Amino acid sequence: MGISASRVFHVNVNCSDLDRSVAFYRDRLGLVPSARTRPLAPQPGRAFALEQAQWDAFMMTGGHGGPGPVVDLLEWKVPPPTGRPHESTVALGFSRLLVSSPGADTSGVLTDPDGTLVQIDPGERTGVAGAVIGCSDLDRATAFFTQVVGFERDETGPGRIAVAGAARGKAARLRDRVGRFAVELVEWRRPASIPAPYPVANHLGMYRMALMTDDIDADYDELRAHGVRCVSAPTDLDMGPGLPTLRALLFADPDGTVLELIETPDLQA
Repeated sequence: MGISASRVFHVNVNCSDLDRSVAFYRDRLGLVPSARTRPLAPQPGRAFALEQAQWDAFMMTGGHGGPGPVVDLLEWKVPPPTGRPHESTVALGFSRLLVSSPGADTSGVLTDPDGTLVQIDPGERTGVAGAVIGCSDLDRATAFFTQVVGFERDETGPGRIAVAGAARGKAARLRDRVGRFAVELVEWRRPASIPAPYPVANHLGMYRMALMTDDIDADYDELRAHGVRCVSAPTDLDMGPGLPTLRALLFADPDGTVLELIETPDLQA
């Protein structure tokens, strides 16, 4: 049956300097800083497989005219950021953020201040359009995202792909249930050995993709029924002053790419 999550809420991009990255995503990509999540003290980090967790982050929105996906641009405080983003699109896990822009005539790839790859594509509005995820088995990954996560196939997506050099692969495009966010799954045939998804939540670059659900406990049971590895049971997260506590959990696709479930908060409580 799969989980009930309806839509992608955000793609998390870890950065080393929040002010510098906000300037890039605002001035170069046209995204707008909105809600800020900034817990005032470290909290238990079991939801992220960390001992403690504290961060400072902005949600970067676009001109999507509604509850469209955003970038969770996040600077880790505890623990501090580690690692470097993949230098190439040829990698398992998140390799590129997709952003649409009415000012773009053709597609092009930029790097943010920490080296995260951002692909800008022509579009009617400025906004977060999707993400590219490298996988080791396209059929297995497609089955996971459609049968477990609840995405739908987009038959207009890519088939075989090639990039500069000897890299070769095949791909499929999926969309979340509301159709606002695209995931391009890519199985690389060459080279034979490619980098793995980032191993820790505070690694610089794109680490996780969050989906909204109205019943995180039922979805947690569904994930376990499918044998999906969950980092923890649903966990309360303090998001900082003026914001509701969120219930969230992280889980992994067959290659270890990290996804997140966030339960829609009850603002009447």
